[in-house]
Amino acid sequence: MLVLAIIRDVEDALCCIWVILASILTIALGIIYAIFYKSTSEIAWYFKILALDPIFIFNAYGAYLVLKRNNTTHKK
Repeated sequence: MLVLAIIRDVEDALCCIWVILASILTIALGIIYAIFYKSTSEIAWYFKILALDPIFIFNAYGAYLVLKRNNTTHKK
């Protein structure tokens, strides 16, 4: 919800949609890989890592917004 609150234009919205889709795809592929190719103990490890995944994704998106805004303010 925090990310949706800072969307300011269409370009930001499209970037947000791509970030969310990439996150969902990564999660789905990871779950499929963990279920079919790893042991039960490694599935638990995967879900521990998965809990941190959205934090890194939204931090990267926040950094993108900051860099984009800094770039546009310097051009004026």
